[in-house]
Amino acid sequence: SSGINAEYGQDDSSYANAVAKLGDGFMKLASIKDSLDCDIKQNFIDPMEATLRTDYKDNIMNHRKKMESRRLDYDYKISQHEKGKVTDDDLYTAEDKFNESMQAA
Repeated sequence: SSGINAEYGQDDSSYANAVAKLGDGFMKLASIKDSLDCDIKQNFIDPMEATLRTDYKDNIMNHRKKMESRRLDYDYKISQHEKGKVTDDDLYTAEDKFNESMQAA
C-alpha cells in the first residue's frame, strides 16, 4: 500500500486504496490456496500413494508366488510325462498356466 501511495503521491486516493485492497485479497487467496494444497497432499495424495505402493507390491508378490507354484507343477508334469504317467493334455494345460503366470508377473 505504501509503495502504491508513494508512486501516486496520494495517501487517500480511491485508486490506491482499491489496488491495495486487491493486493491484500490476492495475498489471502494465495494463502488459502497454499493451505488447501497442503491439506489435499497430506489427506488425499500421500495416503493414496502409500496404498498404491503397498497394493502394487502385494500384487507383484502374489503373481510371483503363483508363477513359482505353476513352474513347479509344470516341471513335475514334465518328469511324470516322461514316465508316461501324465497325458499330453495335462502337460499342455500346465504349460499354458505357467506361461500365463509368467506374463502376469
